[in-house]
Amino acid sequence: MRDIFATARRKKPTILLVGGGTGGHILPLLPLADELKSLGATVEILLGDSELDRRIAEMNFSGFSTNFCRTEKIRRYFSVKNFLAPFQIFAAVWRAGRILRKIRPDAIFFKGGFVGFPILLAARIFQRKSLIFSHESDISPGILSCLAAKFSVAKFSNFEDGGRLFFSEKIAHSPPPRRDFLKILIFGGSQGAEFLNEIASKNLERICKKFRLEIITGVGKKIGEKRENFEEIEFCDASKLAKKIRESDLIVSRAGSNSIFEILAARKKSILVPLPSVARNHQFLNAKFFADRGMCEILEQNREASRKFLNLIERTIANKKMDEKIAKSAVKNDADRIARVIFEKTSSKILKSD
Repeated sequence: MRDIFATARRKKPTILLVGGGTGGHILPLLPLADELKSLGATVEILLGDSELDRRIAEMNFSGFSTNFCRTEKIRRYFSVKNFLAPFQIFAAVWRAGRILRKIRPDAIFFKGGFVGFPILLAARIFQRKSLIFSHESDISPGILSCLAAKFSVAKFSNFEDGGRLFFSEKIAHSPPPRRDFLKILIFGGSQGAEFLNEIASKNLERICKKFRLEIITGVGKKIGEKRENFEEIEFCDASKLAKKIRESDLIVSRAGSNSIFEILAARKKSILVPLPSVARNHQFLNAKFFADRGMCEILEQNREASRKFLNLIERTIANKKMDEKIAKSAVKNDADRIARVIFEKTSSKILKSD
């Protein structure tokens, strides 16, 4: 084993990490990139060429070489853009091929997002020697995840021990600082902030009489109210968000897998509001998995949500059984283990090809 690591460090295996489209498909790449770099790999990042992806990269990946690939997605509803999408995806495959020929990765890790499709095709056409690895966040895998898994030498999942990957590198349980009030944190991610901002705004006065509220609204979506015990920010990087989770008593969030595991790793109570428009209704399935185990509450997005919101907050905070269930959970980020699997398999391949 020492020979593998010594040879790999001399040759600096190049590993390409791919994700895009949402923070949940990008931010988990950061702890993995850090672990791979510490093992001696050269790490390249490949994201979608969008304003969101570029903003996340600027705030989180300054220490890594980051590439962007413009592509298009097939929408699950009628749109004129769907007629052009196949041609745009074909062009994206060609652009992806140029990026792969430039980087010449020894291994490619797919986290998710529609940017992964042209990269996967380009890898099969232009870079067949690259080892493929993949990760699925949600309990219900998507089409691209299944396709990537088919070509992967190793696949990982947040819903299996040893395969969990979310956005903070090393997060441990730490009680909130002592204070005279409880703190609630609300964040909705890149796609789902608007509804959470709305129900927070409607309940703002009553919430702030009893609790301190912090909300991450999303860029350009600020509520715009000045009130005691209330703070809103538009956007924060992964480390700052992880810190805010650790410092809070209750989290209100969408039910993306990465957010859920981040919350549970910090041993925090949560109210999860599944985004109903996502494919396969996977956010509801994610939330139900943990709600059935008494580790969170679910608030469905409907007309009654705003009316129920404050009562559910109070009930969740008072739920001692939930504290016990969360305390017994052993959720942790497995970025170090995943990185070692990728590094060892890639290093072994390099040795055999010598």
